[in-house]
Parts: sequence; structure tokens; C-alpha cells
Amino acid sequence: MREKISGVILLFLLLCGVFLLSSCASLGDGVEVRRGHVSSFGEDLSARGVWLDSPRSLEECLSFALENNYNLRLSALQRRLSELDVNSSFANFLPEVSATAGWTGWRHQQTMRGTPVSDKSYSNASLNVQMPIFYPSTWLLYASRKLAREESALSQHVARQGIVAQVTGLYFQCLVDEQQISALESQVEATKSQYERVAAMLEEGQYLQWECTNAEAQYKSKVISLEQARRSMQVDRGRLLQALGLSPMDESRLKLIPPEEGVAADTGAHSDLVLRALATRPELSVQDRKIVESENQVRLAVVDFLPVVGGFATGTWTGDDIADRARNLYGGFSAAMDLFKGFSKVTNYKASKVVREAANLQREDLTLSVILEVVSADADLRDAESARQLAQLSYDALSARYEEFRDRYEEGIEPLYRMLDARAEMDDAMLALVQTRYLSEIARVRLDLATGAIVPDSAHWTKEDAEHPMKENLDELLIKEQ
Repeated sequence: MREKISGVILLFLLLCGVFLLSSCASLGDGVEVRRGHVSSFGEDLSARGVWLDSPRSLEECLSFALENNYNLRLSALQRRLSELDVNSSFANFLPEVSATAGWTGWRHQQTMRGTPVSDKSYSNASLNVQMPIFYPSTWLLYASRKLAREESALSQHVARQGIVAQVTGLYFQCLVDEQQISALESQVEATKSQYERVAAMLEEGQYLQWECTNAEAQYKSKVISLEQARRSMQVDRGRLLQALGLSPMDESRLKLIPPEEGVAADTGAHSDLVLRALATRPELSVQDRKIVESENQVRLAVVDFLPVVGGFATGTWTGDDIADRARNLYGGFSAAMDLFKGFSKVTNYKASKVVREAANLQREDLTLSVILEVVSADADLRDAESARQLAQLSYDALSARYEEFRDRYEEGIEPLYRMLDARAEMDDAMLALVQTRYLSEIARVRLDLATGAIVPDSAHWTKEDAEHPMKENLDELLIKEQ
């Protein structure tokens, strides 16, 4: 019987060695990995690029980005890792079971005064079970891992909010680029027509050379501005596609649906905005959990003075025929306690209290920063709305002025350069109006981000998301708004 078990152990060790050798022989190199990635990644981008075949609204862009943005996918993996860390720390509450097996062979059989004390070759095996009985730091470690899981969920929410703000800003920037290019194209046609007309009438002596040169300069200025705007739009579209998780090379396929221009709503009093930010900003919730974690570190420094008690049990088997018992079992209890370690534990306890105090100060500083961010974002939005209204008035006035100068020019009352200057001022006012509309939309998104009003998870809440208090705060605020 013992010989059969010894043969099984030797076969198991041989199979392990063969497996390790085959694993080492199948290691790949970096060149093949690069080639495989280029091929597979290109196919993946092409498959997702089908989404660009139809015009997309802002809501569709946000939904697609929340599912395909690479930073969000990485944050989701970090969250999965935090879940696994919780499961790993829970294993400290369970018994540890280990098994050993081996084979021993002697060149000369061991004897004592001529009497053999073991076989010349034999196999052995053992099964060991250990179980912590009194180990307080295990509970604190498990609590820390749970806090880290909650922080990971909150960090994922912060990342989603950031992606919503980024995609919204790039979305409006691309729309502004399209409007600017459309306006510049019409301006190029108008200045070109005007230049050709002046050049033709120059030969008849109706215009001076400097007037023709002025018309040519305005025409070429618009051409250069149009080329620059097209290059800028290409870059902005590439950034938007990257945020969506698509290839920037597909910028020509991107078609956006402009949103309906709504009426600017009142943002409310500063106190209401600050209260909402303090209730919903995930960064504050993350800092709260860091404070709890610092308190756990203080407790961990205290329990480090306590003894650790555990129990163990081991079953052994040997193939040595000389041994009286082939199988045996033994067990017991063990306790360990540090009596003196050069005052390091006392120092660690004092340091943990300092860290706890620092965490509280960091939360207070973060709270003040959030308040300032809300006030600043609200001021920026009000300034942007005022600038937009002023730009609208300026454009209306300059547009009427240009029409008047054009009519007077056709009647022969005003010279050409006065009409061209009026047209240039009107064009600049129109581009400024488009730009202020973009800045107004971006300022509103920044205010929503500062107050925590961006809730990208409404259609993406998971079972784990429903566990942290931030969702309860958001639900209460949404109910009150409705």
C-alpha cells in the first residue's frame, strides 16, 4: 500500500515538472504581441465605428461614451479589483489548509548502532490546518478593504461625471466649429465676389489701386481663417472621438445633431447651490471614508499591543516501513505577543493619531474648495450669459450698420472701404456671438459638475452603486426638484 502511494506522489511531481517546462517554452515575444494588437484593435475600432453611420445627438454621445470610454472601462476594472480585495481579505476569517508531499532517498541507509532508523528511500505527505482564534487586526483589515471598495465606486462616479463634462464640452465645440466654418465659407464667397467686382471695375478707373488691394486682403484673410478653422475642427472632432472610444481618423464620418436652444434658467441662490454640492459631491464622500480609514488605523495601532492566538492541526503519512505508525495526527494552540520592540508600536500609535487629524483637516479644506468652486462656477455662468446677451446686441447693431452702409454704397454715397470695414466688423461680431454661446453652454456644464448635478449613472446604476449613501442623497434631491 505504501509503495502505491509513493508511486502516485512521484507521478504527480513529474507531471508538475513537465507542465512548468511546457509553460516556459510557450512564452511569446513583444513583436508578435504588437502585431496581434494592431490587427485586433483595428477590427474592434471598425466594429464600433458603425455607430458613426447616423447623426448623433448629445444624449446619444453621452450614452455611448459611458459605455466605451477607455478611462471609464479602466475605472470599472479598478472597481472589480477592489471587490476581489474584499473577498481576499475575508479569507483571513477562514482556516488555512495546506498539503505537502515529497520523496526522500539516502545513499546509505540511516542506522543507529547498527539498527536501521529509516528506509533507504520513502515518501511522505502531510495535511495542515490553521485557524486564527483571536486576531483583531483581521477585522480592521476587512473593514479597510470595504472602505476601499466604496472609494472605488465613488471614484468611478467621479470619472463618469468628468467624461460627461468632457464630451459635452467637445460636443459644443464641434458644433461651434461647424458654424464658424459655415459662416467663413459664406464670407469667403462674399469677399471673393466683392474682390472680383472691384478688380474688374479697377480697369475702368472707377476704383483706386489701394481699394482693390484692400478688397484682396480681406478676401485672402477669410480664406486663411477658413483653412485654420477646418484644421481646428479636425482636431476637436478627433478629441471627441477619442472620448467616445472611437478612432480619431474617422472624424469625417462624425455627424452631430444641434440641440434646441433653450432659455437660460435661473441657477438659484449660492446657499442652495452649495448645499447641493456638499450633499452630492462624491469627492467629499471619498474623503469621509478616508477619515474612517484613518480611525481604523488608530484602532489597528491599539490592537497591535494585544496577543495573537491561533490553533492548528496536522495529519501526516509516511512510506517508511520502519516507522511504527504510517499515519499520525497532532495539533495544538499557539499565542504570540511582542513585549518590547524599541517603542515602535507607541510611535506608530502616535503617528496614526496625527494621520487622523490630517484627514479631518483635508476634508475641511476640500469642503472650502468645493464651496469656492461652486461660487466661481456660478459667477462664470452669469458672466457668460451676460457676454452672450451683449454679443447678440452687438451683432444686431453691426448687422444693421452693415446693411445701411451697403445700401449707401450702392447709391454711391459711401466709399467701398467703409462698406468693407462694416462687413468685417459684422463678421467678427457674428463669430463672437457663436463663441459666447459655446462658452455659456460650457459654463453651465461646469456649474452642474461643481454642484454634483451631473448624474450620468441614472441608466447605469448597479447593485453595488445602490449601497453607498451618495445615491440616497441624489434621490432625495431629485424628488425635491420634481
